[in-house]
Amino acid sequence: MQRHLSDEELLTVLSPRAPERGRRHLAACPDCRRRAQDLERLLAALPPPRQQPARDGAAFRQWAQARPAAGRRGRAPVRTLGWAAVLTALLLAAGLSLPFRAPATPVAGPATRLVPLNPAFRRDRVVVYWQPASPTARLELHLTPPPHPARPYLEVWFIEQGHHVPVASIPLAAPPAQMTVRVPHPRWPYSAVGVTMEASPYVRHPSNRRVFFAPLANRKSTGYPQA
Repeated sequence: MQRHLSDEELLTVLSPRAPERGRRHLAACPDCRRRAQDLERLLAALPPPRQQPARDGAAFRQWAQARPAAGRRGRAPVRTLGWAAVLTALLLAAGLSLPFRAPATPVAGPATRLVPLNPAFRRDRVVVYWQPASPTARLELHLTPPPHPARPYLEVWFIEQGHHVPVASIPLAAPPAQMTVRVPHPRWPYSAVGVTMEASPYVRHPSNRRVFFAPLANRKSTGYPQA
């Protein structure tokens, strides 16, 4: 029995550089062809991607000079930093990790607007700004989640060849409008971004089907990543 293409594979087939085997499957499978047509209509309704302007050197120096100089309050910041280092070391030794909070500075990069794959999020918007090889990315969120979801967190993943790397955990009860996140292994050739609903934050692997997905802007897919 021939398997159907996943949503990620269908988006790859709809790209200009679609592999020949994907086109052959689409020509022979009416179910996948109907889903591909639905995705084409959805993609056609989305606005074109926009480039986030970068901050020039003069503006960055002005921002850095406006920050309070370290050490003006005596040795208290040093003691606080020392306790924070000890606490972080203990958590890492126990196999735990702390959520990353990047500085509130603009992140430049191509905009990737994710496609909602779940009808509950059809009116919502998730946009990812990321420059390849950059250690940080910025998320713009407009979410109106259903009340009392069974999985109250959205987990954002950078994807390459079926490997899902977590970059953010978003509480559906109070999602932020924007957030800057750390991208692990920024030089990896990530090709797509996916979002899943999870029962707890900061999970290591997806446990549910994706509710948003899109190939990363200005990046070519390298085949058929696993769902």
